[in-house]
Amino acid sequence: MYRSVKVDASVSDLTTLALVVASTTGALGGLARIKARFIWDAAKNAQAKISESLVFETMDMDEAALLLSKATPSDGTEYTPVEVLGVVVVKERVKKHLAKLFAGVVDDDAMEDNEEEEEDQRSKTVEAARELGGQVAELGRMFERVWKSTSGVDGLFSFDPEEAGAGVDSEIRALLVALSLYRQLFPDAHKDVCGFHSSSALLSPPPSPSSKASVERGNMLLSLRKALGSRVFEDEVMCLEDARDRVVDMIVDADRRQRGSPTP
Repeated sequence: MYRSVKVDASVSDLTTLALVVASTTGALGGLARIKARFIWDAAKNAQAKISESLVFETMDMDEAALLLSKATPSDGTEYTPVEVLGVVVVKERVKKHLAKLFAGVVDDDAMEDNEEEEEDQRSKTVEAARELGGQVAELGRMFERVWKSTSGVDGLFSFDPEEAGAGVDSEIRALLVALSLYRQLFPDAHKDVCGFHSSSALLSPPPSPSSKASVERGNMLLSLRKALGSRVFEDEVMCLEDARDRVVDMIVDADRRQRGSPTP
């Protein structure tokens, strides 16, 4: 019924074949699924790119088929099925990396125990994004800049919920902007012995409310607040909810100081 799988076929060819065979319905559907899993396993044992390996690490064939039926890459880049899956995996990984970074920057207690291993995973995500090209590669470059920067990154100083839309792309944008703006606005933030956040920058005399610097800082504080309004910060599992609440308190305090309002 089926010819043997060529061992020299590419991972892309094998995964595409597996997913096509798996879509067989009717009386032969059961046998087709068995053959499809065999082909999928052959693909896993072939020489794979990093982005392809991440797909195999993340999902089995049945999960891949279901995800592929829902995935809709929208940047105009022509992707093979395994690359479409790779895009989904890379974006989810970037989101998780950023969530951990943000939580760790805001609260030292939320930092990774094995930072070296986490950095290896981030590097793997960046390399996978580079392999996939298009807007995903650009996302990888932006993520790497934010990850390795200790201050703000150009181009990430504003967040508009209406323009950001919904879904993982919007969540990633919110995390990128929030992390960049937090580092820019609160570069000396730290946790004192009582567990509250403070910043030496906030203790300085606030700039004149009418100054250009004050207006720019006010806009940045507003953008940070908007970014923190994203649903991604409601994730308790990744400690984002607590981190968000801490930063919101800092924004309120910073805004009060900047406006010269007395503490209630």
